[in-house]
Amino acid sequence: MLLQILKLIVWLIFIPCAVGALAMRKMPDAGRYRLLGIVSGYICLWAVFQVLAVPVILWNGEGFDLLTILFAGISLLLGAGGVALTVLQLRKRPALKVVPDKSRNKTVRYLLWGIFFVLLAFQIYQMAALAFADGDDAFYSAVSSITQESGTLYRKLPYTGGTTQLDPRHALAPLPVWIAFLSRMCGVHTAVLTHVVVPIVLLLLAYIIYGMIGQVVLRDKKSQLPIFMILVSLVILFGNYSFKTAETFLITRTSQGKAVLGSIIFPFMILMLFIIMGKIQENKKPGYVPWVLLGAGSTACCLCSTMGGVLISILLGITGLLTGICYKKWNLLPGFAGCGLPALFYVIVYLVLLRIGWQV
Repeated sequence: MLLQILKLIVWLIFIPCAVGALAMRKMPDAGRYRLLGIVSGYICLWAVFQVLAVPVILWNGEGFDLLTILFAGISLLLGAGGVALTVLQLRKRPALKVVPDKSRNKTVRYLLWGIFFVLLAFQIYQMAALAFADGDDAFYSAVSSITQESGTLYRKLPYTGGTTQLDPRHALAPLPVWIAFLSRMCGVHTAVLTHVVVPIVLLLLAYIIYGMIGQVVLRDKKSQLPIFMILVSLVILFGNYSFKTAETFLITRTSQGKAVLGSIIFPFMILMLFIIMGKIQENKKPGYVPWVLLGAGSTACCLCSTMGGVLISILLGITGLLTGICYKKWNLLPGFAGCGLPALFYVIVYLVLLRIGWQV
């Protein structure tokens, strides 16, 4: 049990943080977004997994072991690079001085943060302790379990266990295979991962992104950030007025691709666009890191859903067009186009597979 927990900490916290450290080295205003590293690490790892998984799935239905070795090796290599870079930076960086908080409303701000964390803890408890009727869970959780146990990739029916032909719609969005990878590496059953561990981690990631978006929206009004986070948590808590709302997906279907796409990938892309557009408004260059993360997010969205590629392509296309019109920055259009190419590529692959009637 203890060994499994340690493995989960390594693969769900340590390695994403280490990978994110590579991006944070050249990230503008990195000190302002202190938790962006772990989110960037997840986005980059998901993008790498998508690039590796789709060819293996299409080429070999028995290639889960190969995929596990490839992704584990690349993840460890990137993580080692991030750790080495962090150690070098710490040696060169002078010791940080702790500046005492002398603001007048310190007590009120701490109280508001306390309220937010109580609401967050309540949501985590609800996710871990309660069950929710969800028909899609019978498919996605079963895919993860079958993949981990048999080593096959979308070659068995999740409802009966019988053999089947490859379904391009699900094969091009292999988030359940990523959960199977975690199960294989950590020794934790896929049901525990999909219903308890992964939802809690993804919920925390979502709130980290919302907090950074709040920093951008509120700008220098840091005292209002806990109020913003409380309002966001209340919207999520009382958002279950329909089983199709984004709030319902976040709380009850967190480990499924559509929930990750709507609650994490899209907000992350919006955050990157906020950072890029903020630099453009200041007549400064945003640097290459936000563009790289934007492209990684464009790739990671396809890991969650094939429809994500269409939506992200539309988002980046409209944003690039409006940037050219409003700011006369037509030279940024190639950047937006390049970031949208991964999503558009998987959409084209999906359409081609449907056109030729792909069968394996």
